[in-house]
Amino acid sequence: MDTDSSSTTVTMDQQQQQRLTLMESLDRSLYMAEKAVDLDGVMDRSSYIAEKALDTILAEFQQLVIDSAQEEAFEKNQRIHDRLKRRVESIQQQLASYKGENVIVPKNLPCLQLIGDTDTVKTKVCFETIDKFFLMFELIAHQHHINLDLSWEPFDMRASRYENPVRFVDGFATTLRSTGVTDSVGYGTILLKALRPNHQQFVQQIRLAYAAAPRVNRPEMTVDYINEVAPILATEDPVEPQQGGPNLNRTGNRPRYPSRHQNGSNNRNQAGPSRPRPYSIPTQASPSSKQKEKVNESYHCHKPWDPKHRCQEFLQKEAEKFAARMAKLQLEEGEGSTRKV
Repeated sequence: MDTDSSSTTVTMDQQQQQRLTLMESLDRSLYMAEKAVDLDGVMDRSSYIAEKALDTILAEFQQLVIDSAQEEAFEKNQRIHDRLKRRVESIQQQLASYKGENVIVPKNLPCLQLIGDTDTVKTKVCFETIDKFFLMFELIAHQHHINLDLSWEPFDMRASRYENPVRFVDGFATTLRSTGVTDSVGYGTILLKALRPNHQQFVQQIRLAYAAAPRVNRPEMTVDYINEVAPILATEDPVEPQQGGPNLNRTGNRPRYPSRHQNGSNNRNQAGPSRPRPYSIPTQASPSSKQKEKVNESYHCHKPWDPKHRCQEFLQKEAEKFAARMAKLQLEEGEGSTRKV
């Protein structure tokens, strides 16, 4: 029994010594990390040592379960385990912050422009096919050690119906500047096409403002130009407070798109003073515009007719039809009897 107790004591002392050695090496590695030049390598080494110490503590916990150790030993082991786990998580977070570098988009990336395009960037290469453009794009990205599966940011090239067009234009311009690409009329056209499906009126205002500017010293319709004039041209419909219920005559309660009946009746007759009417509207009722009410007449007596009308001429005509029908039947019966004889 004394031999077993002494061996257990020696084993516990050895484990304690190993634990102290691992903790000292971990602290030494962290101290060296503050002064070392190769910070990533030192942090990797510290993370490896901390994970190894954590595995040792877990092995000691299993041994304590086998030896049926006291509760104090389990609590001590748990405290060391929590400390090492926090240290490992802290080192991993630092490594992630050091290695998480921003991707720099190279300036020599090609533009998608083909031979024969009218609007091209003179400093960029024109390609014969789109496949050659993609091959060149992947080659340059590979030369700059950019992983195309990871280093990309999604950007919707179509403005939503409920999205503020001014914010969409600003985000488009910011993304274009971050790529380092030279702004041109082509990108301005792409921006307007992205806005057109759901903000057609806003696009029309931009084009009208550009057309109204004098031709002398007029800038090109680039993304920067659209971004400058967008806050000025963006207007919202005034909303009047409702008093006593909705009013259909107000601007805010009118339908956005008039129905076909409204387009065919109201809009044709409502012409402004600046727009001449294609025809004259009569102010007084004329005989040609006002049709006389048609009165139903009887075909026999030519008097006003109603469902209960029974004139003598009508009854006489019906009696004549009945007499002619009876005479025809009698004639047919006489011919049939003669044939039988």
